[in-house]
Amino acid sequence: MALGSIWPYASRRSHRSRRSELETCLRYEHLEARELLSVTPPTVVDVAVASTAWSSSFLDYLDNSNLGSKAYSIPIGSTAQSLNLPWENIDQIKITFSEDVHVDSADLAMSGVNTSYYEFDGFVYDAITHVATWTLADVIAADRLMLDLDADGLDPVTDLAGNLLDGEWVDNVTSGPSGNGTAGGDFEFTFNVVPGDVDQNTYVTFYDYVFVRARDGQDTNGANYTALHDIDGSGLIDLADWWSTYGYVGSTAPVGQPVGATNDAPTTSGISYLELEDPAVDEAISLYNVFEDAEDSDSQLTYEVVGNTDPTVLDNLSIDPATGDLNVSAAANVSGRTNVTIRATDSQGLSTETSFPIDAGRENLPPVITDYLAQEYPGNTWLFTGYVSDPDDDVAGWIVTFGGVFDYRATVDNNGYFEFAVILDPGTGWGYEWAQAWDPAGLSSNTPSRWIGVT
Repeated sequence: MALGSIWPYASRRSHRSRRSELETCLRYEHLEARELLSVTPPTVVDVAVASTAWSSSFLDYLDNSNLGSKAYSIPIGSTAQSLNLPWENIDQIKITFSEDVHVDSADLAMSGVNTSYYEFDGFVYDAITHVATWTLADVIAADRLMLDLDADGLDPVTDLAGNLLDGEWVDNVTSGPSGNGTAGGDFEFTFNVVPGDVDQNTYVTFYDYVFVRARDGQDTNGANYTALHDIDGSGLIDLADWWSTYGYVGSTAPVGQPVGATNDAPTTSGISYLELEDPAVDEAISLYNVFEDAEDSDSQLTYEVVGNTDPTVLDNLSIDPATGDLNVSAAANVSGRTNVTIRATDSQGLSTETSFPIDAGRENLPPVITDYLAQEYPGNTWLFTGYVSDPDDDVAGWIVTFGGVFDYRATVDNNGYFEFAVILDPGTGWGYEWAQAWDPAGLSSNTPSRWIGVT
């Protein structure tokens, strides 16, 4: 392996700023060594919760207090994992992996006792930090919850070398990464949420209200401030917190176990890009080949169309319940694109969705990588930057794949920009390092390359 270590950049910076930060980072040896293509299976190293409503000061407090990286990491080992989380607006699940992985929204199912199945309406994966973030459609109320992350099925979590997730977990016992040392095995992780239970003693009592009221006016800089008492995550403990806590008095987690303890959600291999050229021709896609469930047969699943961003593009979009076929045809004299979402639901109510683009009477254009640069710095360090654009798709969150002297992946930001730095091993020599990206239809970009190495 020619690559020694990597330092990613969080945002765009000037050339001078990047160089200064690189030199500072090198001087204090902050660069972290990392194997890019491990022969060992990936594992889960952290599970955290967050909220889209939490303030930046609250997130900074969690970060600075070693409670999580812009999130609250659920403690593990002993009974810590089962302590009630007291925040009233949790709507994100963040899972950190030991290495770069292939993961998508459908890989995670979340079930509860009060709510049998939780729906997600957002997903993003950061290839730099190895953190996958699922955003829920609604905030979590009092409930016992289970996360089930796929290491089997049609499209399981794997690393870049194809190793399956090593996911085995023993609640309240496991105190390190998931797994038993052998690839395969779902990651099943339970936790509890009871808004207002700031002392985490099972029930919300009048004492919880008193404890929050006693900290009224404390912000993240206050000596008596604690994140557990700031139940709305605003960074300030105030009337909103103690009055809400008062309203939760009497709440507790429900009796029973999440449905996911005995039932897995369906998995999906996804549906690739579909191009329709002749409105007179119907296309049929077998959903039996797209979804799979551990407990139910293909015909026992319920399939439905739950999303169609531009209905005018299609003349027919329907599912034949007898065959499980998705039938699609283009509208006459129409040119455009629509994104279709299909949901499969099992007999216990757990479901999985997959989305895919359909083009009718139009040409899908490939993405383009521009301004691809490789800049050399002292200490065998190279900085790679560039932009990805696509006339058909939003490129935010896309993955740029690199090959040649070393293999790597970088995440594209909201401006189409990607950036990372590497330290090459002294014996690397010289060669080309190329970059490439793919759109949702599988159409590849150009592959610009740069001559890099160590003299």
